[in-house]
Amino acid sequence: PAGRFGTSAYSDEPISSPFGPRLLVSEGNRYDFHRGIDLTTPTGTPFFAVGSGEVMIAGVHSLYSDPLVQVRHTRPSSSS
Repeated sequence: PAGRFGTSAYSDEPISSPFGPRLLVSEGNRYDFHRGIDLTTPTGTPFFAVGSGEVMIAGVHSLYSDPLVQVRHTRPSSSS
């Protein structure tokens, strides 16, 4: 929402995968550390990235189960 622009990590949408360790059932029940959060939104939902950067993926990608937008920021991090 425009009134919340600039507020980091705010969303009205549910978090589908939180920051921190997570179990990867598809990879033999091993744990991995998720360095961000995933938000579930309907396709076409507008969003604001947490900072400036370059869009690396927008749409379907073979490594992910659902369409996504991933932004690489100037710092060594990214938003998906």
